Amino acid sequence: MAERLFGDYDFITDERLPDAHIELNVSAFDLRTCWQRCGLLSNLVAGYISSAYFDEGKGYNSEIFSSISTIFQELIENAAKFSLHREAKIRVRVRHYERVTMIDVQNDATSAHSQRFESHLRLLFTAPDLDDLQVHILESRSRENVESGIGLLMLLKDYPIKLGALIVPTANEQDEITVRVYYRVPGPEDA
Repeated sequence: MAERLFGDYDFITDERLPDAHIELNVSAFDLRTCWQRCGLLSNLVAGYISSAYFDEGKGYNSEIFSSISTIFQELIENAAKFSLHREAKIRVRVRHYERVTMIDVQNDATSAHSQRFESHLRLLFTAPDLDDLQVHILESRSRENVESGIGLLMLLKDYPIKLGALIVPTANEQDEITVRVYYRVPGPEDA
């Protein structure tokens, strides 16, 4: 099966040089055994990005910090929950461009999981109304014992983001999944 691309994955091309850039590799097992680490990583990334806005009077107690921390935490927790095996690594890349922050979180998953995720992405990107989709997902979850699928939906509803995903087949019924979020940092013009 060929690679599959969804949503606004290429909103900013990889060729564009960022103003700031960090990369991390973390263990899915470490995050699952101590969920607190997800929050610590989220705050690290949020602090790194929001520090660029201290001159605007925005910093660690700002909407920027809170939003980036929440968005990152949702992405890293999903990657930890759905990673393939104990030794799995989660690869994180954060790039900051003027007032846009790009967050990539990549993990390896079974082909079966990536097919379920692909179906969920299709729902997210084709739903005419995200509120109706939220009700549908919550009702389905209460009737069946299934993954909720509510996290990415809530990010789309609650934050000024663009969302994309790339699923690349690797080997042995495995896929590499990259979820990419572009968060537009509110500026003085938004006040």
